[in-house]
Amino acid sequence: MDLPPKPGARPPSQRYVKARRDQEKAVNLISEAAANGASSSRARGDAARDPGPCASLKACFGNRCCLKTSPSPPPQPSPAPAPSLAPPSPAPEPPEPAPAPQPAPAKPPKKLPKPSTLISGKWKANKKWYERELSGAVVRKSAHDLTPAEEDRIVKAWLRMMESEDGVPGSSQYFRLALIHGGSEWEWTYLSKMVDPKPSFCVHGDECFPNWHRVYMLDFEQTLRCADIDLGGDGNIGLPYWDWSIKPEGKTMLPMLAQKLMAQTIGSQGQGLFPDAFLPLDRQGGQLLPREADGTPFYKTTPWSDTLDAELRQALHSDYRVGHKQDDVLDLDDHRRAALALDAAPHGSVHVALGSLGHRKPGTEMVGSVPTAAFHPTFWLHHCNVDRVYESFLVEHGHDAMKSQFEANATRHQQIAAGFPRGEWNEYEPFWSVEGHRRVMHKRYSGSDTFDSSKLGYVYSAICKPGEGRGGPRPRDLPMLATFVDVPKVNVDGSKALYVYVSDAGDGDDGGGLLGITSLFVLPTEGTVRCDNCVLNSPTCSAEVDVTEALKEAGIPRARAVLHALAFDIATQTAMTLEQAGVPPPELSSPTPVFSFQGGPGSELACESVGVLDYWGLAFLFN
Repeated sequence: MDLPPKPGARPPSQRYVKARRDQEKAVNLISEAAANGASSSRARGDAARDPGPCASLKACFGNRCCLKTSPSPPPQPSPAPAPSLAPPSPAPEPPEPAPAPQPAPAKPPKKLPKPSTLISGKWKANKKWYERELSGAVVRKSAHDLTPAEEDRIVKAWLRMMESEDGVPGSSQYFRLALIHGGSEWEWTYLSKMVDPKPSFCVHGDECFPNWHRVYMLDFEQTLRCADIDLGGDGNIGLPYWDWSIKPEGKTMLPMLAQKLMAQTIGSQGQGLFPDAFLPLDRQGGQLLPREADGTPFYKTTPWSDTLDAELRQALHSDYRVGHKQDDVLDLDDHRRAALALDAAPHGSVHVALGSLGHRKPGTEMVGSVPTAAFHPTFWLHHCNVDRVYESFLVEHGHDAMKSQFEANATRHQQIAAGFPRGEWNEYEPFWSVEGHRRVMHKRYSGSDTFDSSKLGYVYSAICKPGEGRGGPRPRDLPMLATFVDVPKVNVDGSKALYVYVSDAGDGDDGGGLLGITSLFVLPTEGTVRCDNCVLNSPTCSAEVDVTEALKEAGIPRARAVLHALAFDIATQTAMTLEQAGVPPPELSSPTPVFSFQGGPGSELACESVGVLDYWGLAFLFN
């Protein structure tokens, strides 16, 4: 209700009346748009076409409101908004009796949310599109089972995550998430603005590997859902998983979704390669710098071909398949051993198997290198399946029982590295909002919070069952292994694929065939910050190849078998000797249990076999 002017006061000016009308019009536009679900651009456009001084909604409601910048009228009570204001009369009329004083109307908010965001439920003023508080559980499906419409919807949300904020390089949500996994010097500079002390976000070789990565995947998935809502969807999309343990009938080994994402984000001329990601600007030097990708020359890429798919299929499904390693995890009944086995293989094996295809499909080598792996789209599909294997393990042996083991084992971790991803209260970093840099996560998670996926907001369309990965029951005989024992991580500069050959002692150095391949998925030693977790808790790792069937086929008895090996550097896509790679020679061991424990906590196996590849198909790598 308007307060009457004091006796003898001048009437409001025409400019003041016009400003009030414009403000009322803007308020009505916002209310109408919110009620009808209209887009915010329509509301802004209608307001902008008005010729009055209040040309935008921000001008009406912000600190620079036109009412504050206009010449002030004579001191008088501010009138409340009225349905309409008539032009003032030439002469003031006698005032009516003054009613009881009314409180001044509340000031409008500085910034109203876009009408299109009202469908997301919980929303607070001044929040960005990726800061919505989501509710409900989504279903994570196999990437092979997605419909074309579902694939396109995920691709669009994925690309929305890659858009820079206000055109500032390095400000996209995808860039924020990919930076967490790795260890580049620029990463620590960037993250130091958010968390202090500078963290070493490496949980490889530690029991909390699957638990920390579970929160990591959740952060990515929630951002993806927010992006879907921002594009007009309902946010009911889950992060798909790539089941690398199966051979899909009539489909490529690499899901079509991954191929679409690679085509969209890794262009043939370097266009759109992660709008603000690390780019290998100098392949020989291996320097990785954050900058805009558009227009930057990059490797020439080729479409995903039948040849590439055959190589990947062979790498993952040879005599000793990654599916076997998946079953090895499910067969264990100890949480710590299962977590470490899952980290080693199939997790590390798939990373290196994909990375070794870089000579044929430039860009895939990123997956095999720890600092750059998360910038490649297959990283997220791969890790989603790693989490599915972990969920299958929890279902098989009981969530509560494994949680109790995990909490009991926590007391064994006496040496906690500075900045290790368990915070002061055992909370995983860096996933919640902090002052000065907001993130998607609205809850702090500790390891004990990660054992029930439904409470985290997702379930899987299907889980793994023991024996299905190897296609049958476990062989009764333990395997014959070619093992790389206690490899010092500090000596190995980045991830390596290790090719193991055998020859007959009576043939000297002549002949010999490939027995198999194993992997070392480790941080580079150059250009990265030292990982305190690796130094204190897992300074060494081991790798092994099952050579039982290969030795039988070669007709070489164990007593006469002579092992040889070469290393293949994932970053440079070049072959080298074991000495150049900093790796000791392999040993042919008698049948022993697959998992050995040496040293202090966390020093267990970190690498396992990928499988036996065709020797002649890979011989050109070593010429």
